[in-house]
Amino acid sequence: MGEQRCKRQALDEQLRAAREKRAADQEAQRAKLHAAYVHAKAIALQKKEKESEHLQSRRRTLANLLASAEQRRNELLEDTRCRAASHVRHAKEVQERQKCIEAFVHRRGARLLCRWWRSMLTNKHTSKSLVESYLKNGLTLSMCSDQSATFDSIKHKLLKRTVMTETQRLLSRLESKLSQLSYVFKEGKVNTSLKKHTRVFLAAFMIRFTSESEDGTEAPVESCAKSMLEAFHILISDISLNRPAYSSLNRFYQSWLRFVLEFFSWKDQDAEQLASELIQMYAELETRLTVKGKDSTEWTQGVSEQMANLKLEAKRLVGEEACAVLLTQARSQLLDRVAAWQSAEEQSRARRVKSENEKLVHAMLMDDTIQVRVEPTSSTHPTPSLHETVAATAEKAFWDSLVDSLLQTPPDCRQLFSMLHELQTSLEQFTPRRSDLIFELRQKLDLEGVHQSMSMGPCRFEPLQQILFAIISRIRDLESPARNEATDSWMNQLRGDLYFLTEIASPVESFKAAVTFLPSIFKFIYSKLSQINADLITYRLQTVQPIIRSRGIEYERQNFREKLENGELTLNRTDSWLKAVMIQLTAESPSVGLDLIHVLRAGVVQLLTQPNVFTEELCPETLLLDVERLVVLQRQVGVCIRIAIYAMLVKQILAANGVTVSAESTVELKDQLEVLLTSSDSTPSHISDQLVAFAGKHLQHQVPPRTLTLSDSDMLRTLVAKSDSEDVVFRAVSSRVSSLLIQFMSDHDRLQTTRAIAWPLDLIEKNVREVSQHIARLARYNLNVYESFYQQILKHV
Repeated sequence: MGEQRCKRQALDEQLRAAREKRAADQEAQRAKLHAAYVHAKAIALQKKEKESEHLQSRRRTLANLLASAEQRRNELLEDTRCRAASHVRHAKEVQERQKCIEAFVHRRGARLLCRWWRSMLTNKHTSKSLVESYLKNGLTLSMCSDQSATFDSIKHKLLKRTVMTETQRLLSRLESKLSQLSYVFKEGKVNTSLKKHTRVFLAAFMIRFTSESEDGTEAPVESCAKSMLEAFHILISDISLNRPAYSSLNRFYQSWLRFVLEFFSWKDQDAEQLASELIQMYAELETRLTVKGKDSTEWTQGVSEQMANLKLEAKRLVGEEACAVLLTQARSQLLDRVAAWQSAEEQSRARRVKSENEKLVHAMLMDDTIQVRVEPTSSTHPTPSLHETVAATAEKAFWDSLVDSLLQTPPDCRQLFSMLHELQTSLEQFTPRRSDLIFELRQKLDLEGVHQSMSMGPCRFEPLQQILFAIISRIRDLESPARNEATDSWMNQLRGDLYFLTEIASPVESFKAAVTFLPSIFKFIYSKLSQINADLITYRLQTVQPIIRSRGIEYERQNFREKLENGELTLNRTDSWLKAVMIQLTAESPSVGLDLIHVLRAGVVQLLTQPNVFTEELCPETLLLDVERLVVLQRQVGVCIRIAIYAMLVKQILAANGVTVSAESTVELKDQLEVLLTSSDSTPSHISDQLVAFAGKHLQHQVPPRTLTLSDSDMLRTLVAKSDSEDVVFRAVSSRVSSLLIQFMSDHDRLQTTRAIAWPLDLIEKNVREVSQHIARLARYNLNVYESFYQQILKHV
C-alpha cells in the first residue's frame, strides 16, 4: 500500500507539473498573440494617421491653388478696368482734338486746311508709303540671312497680324499695278493672284530660311523661292528710292509665277506622300484589328475611331479615288512584308533552335553529369541592373494588386482564382495519363464552390487555406523525396503562423491578416513547380545522354562544316590563333617535335592567361561552344595568379621587417584571398584591406609590437588597384602559371609525378591542377571534333 501511495503521489505531482506547464505555455501563447494583435493594431493606426495627414496636405494644397487662382482673377479684372479707363480717356482726347481742329478750320484757315487734307488723302496709299510701311512691319530678305535668327523667331514674326496686313496691302497694290499693265494672274488650274495667296508669299520666307533639304526633293521650290524673294527685294528697293521699277516689277511677276506653280506642285506631292503614310498606318491598324477580332472593348473602339480619322484625313488630302488606290497598294505591301517577316522569323527560329540544340549536345558531351538549375528570381548583386530593378518593381506591383483586390469590400477574387486555375492546370499536366489523380485533385480543390462562397458570404480564410495546402501537398508528392524535408518545414511554419492569426482576431480580421501571406505562398509554390520542371528535364537529359555521346562528335563536326559552307563562320580567327601558337612553340623549342594536342593545349593556356577578358568576338571559331567554360577557367586562372602575387608581396614586406610567415598563415591568407577574388561583391579596396590587416596582424605579434608603414600600405593598395594589362608582375607570374599548366598536363600524359614546386606557386598548386585537368579534357574533345580543320591550317605553317 505504501508503494502504491507513493506511485500515486508521484503521478499526481507529474500531473500537477504538466498542468502548470500547460497553463504557463497557454499564458505565454496568449501573451504572444496579444502582443501581435497590439502590434497589428498599432500598424493600422499608423497607416490611418498617414492617410489622414496625406488627405490634409492635399486639402491645403487645393486651398492654396484656389487662393492663387482667385488672386490672379482679381489682378486680371483690375488690369482690364485700367485698360478700359485708358481707352475712354483716349477717345475723349481724340474728340477734343477734333473739335479744336474744326474750330480752327472755321475760324482761320478753312480753305488751306481743306486743300492740305485732300492732298494727304490722295497720297496716303501710294506705293512708296506702302513699301515704307512694309519695311517697317513686314518680313525682309535680310531676316532669313541673319545668323542669329532662328526658326521660331521667323515663325513668330510671320504669325503677327501686322505682318499679314502690311504684306496683303502691298501685294494688292502690286497686283493692281500689274493689272494696269495687262498682266494675267491665272494659268491653268492654279490661281496665281498675289492678294489671294498672301500666305503662300510669306511661306517663301520660311522655305528660304530652312533651305538645303537632305533628299533634294525640295530643291526646285527652294530655288524658285530664293529667286522670287530676291526679285521682290530689288522691286521694293527701287520703289523706296523713287527709281524706275518697270523691269524689276516684270522680273518679280515672272519669278512669282514660277514660284507659285512650283509651290502647289510640291504641296500636291507632299500631300500624296502624307496620304500614303496615313493609309499605311490605316492598313496596319486594320490588320491588327482583324487578327485580334472585333468586339466591344474600349481598345477596339479606340482603334476603329483612329482608323476612321486616318481615312478621312487621307481623303481630304488626295480625294476618295486616290485614297482607294493607295489603300489597295498599302494592303498588298503589308501582306508582302508580313510574309517576308514570317519567313525570316521562321528561319531565325530554326537557326536559334539548332544553335541551342548544338550547345545542349556539347554540354552533355563535355559534362559527366548534366543538371538543369533554376535561376534565382532576385539578384544578389548590391547594385542590380535596370532590367532587374524594373522586373522587381513590376513583380511587387503585381502582388500588391492581388492583396489590395482581396482587401476590398466585397473582395475581388477574380485574379486570385485565375492564378489557382493556372496552378491546377500545371499540376494536372505533370500526370496527364493518371485520370484518377486528376479527378482527386479537382475534388480536393473545388475552386468554383469556394469562389461562390467567398463572393456571396462573409470571407473566411479556411476554405482558401485548404486549397493552398492541397496544392502544396500535391507538389510534395510530385517533387523529389530529397526535397520533402524543406517542404514539410515550410508548411509547418505556415500552419503555425495561420493558426496564430485565427486565434487572436475575428474571422474578418484574420482573413485580412492572412491575405498578406498569399504573395509568399504563391512564390513558394511557383518556385517548387519550377524546381520540379527542372528535375524532370534533368532526368530526361540524363536518359538520352549515353545515346547523344555515341554520335555527338560527328554531329558537331557536321554542323561546323555546314556553317563554313553557308558562310556563317570562317576559320580566320582560328587560323591566326593556331599559327601564332605554333610559331611561338617552334621558337621556344626548335628541336622538339610538336603534337597537335600539345599545340592545342598551349593555345588554350595562352587564351586563359592573357590580361584581356575573354569574349566571344575574340574567340577562335572552333572554341565558340566553349566560350562560357573558357571564361570561367580564365577567371580561375586570374584568381590563382593574383593569389600568388599578393602572397609573394605580403611575404616580401614582412621579410623586410624581419617577420617570418608560417605555412599555416600563408594557407589561411590564400583561403581568404580566394573567397574575396571569387566573390562578385568584393572590390579592390576589400582585398587591399585584407592584405594590410594580415601584414599588420603579424607585425603586432612581434616584440616589441610594430605597425605597417604608410609606404608599404600604399604599395599594397597600388598593386591591387592596377589592371592586369599594365602589371609587369602579373605578366611574369602569368608566364610561370602557363608553364605550370602545361607541365601538369604533360606529367599526367606520361603518368609522372610533378616535382616540388617553388613558392609561391605551391600555394595554388591544387587550383592550377584542377584547371589543367579541365583544359586537357577540353583540348582532347576539341581535337576529336576539329582535327581535320586544324591539320588543314597547320599544313601551310
